[in-house]
Amino acid sequence: MPELESYYPGDELKLSNYPHLKNIVQTGHKNVRGTLKFKDSLVFANASLSSFSLPTNESSMELFECYRGGKKVATHTSGDIAEKAVGLWQNNFSKSAGDNVDAEMFSYEFNSGTTAKPVFMSLDLETPLGFASFLSNSSNHRKVFIPSSFNMSAILKSVHRQESMDLVCDQDFYQLEAPGPVAAEYKEKCSSVKSVIVAGTGSSKSSIFDA
Repeated sequence: MPELESYYPGDELKLSNYPHLKNIVQTGHKNVRGTLKFKDSLVFANASLSSFSLPTNESSMELFECYRGGKKVATHTSGDIAEKAVGLWQNNFSKSAGDNVDAEMFSYEFNSGTTAKPVFMSLDLETPLGFASFLSNSSNHRKVFIPSSFNMSAILKSVHRQESMDLVCDQDFYQLEAPGPVAAEYKEKCSSVKSVIVAGTGSSKSSIFDA
């Protein structure tokens, strides 16, 4: 986000593309313009040091509005997304996260010495499935990789580098028809993917992913 270059840590953000975004908290150890480090943000929890307060989040609060053709077709509450996140973990992501008995990633690392690969997600976090997938994995200490590029070729090559077993994407990405000369290459690079969750309705077929 190049707009952050004009902000100092702690400044209230005013971004045209994200009018409701006021602050960004990052978990790294280096300072990033316009963001707060997580450890520094904890000071806002002390009423004697800050007038900021966290808003109450009720499960009944509307979190997403979905539109099609300019008309609202669905809404999702915080409770809906939290419930979806739990279901995604129990029915999908836990199966490749490690120990299938208790579905905890860290027992898998301890028992086998193999680190669970990150979930590869090409969906935007501003979509219900994208946010629920991120919440599902982050609350269970599992990494999620979100590519920074919109270039399909670059994204497909990233799947290979991450060695991801799980993919979360939309129908356009899943049904992508790669040009003949590179179709076999992309299929081979994405062969690590064993499970795909596709946003949208209807059946989908892929010439790249076998899952």
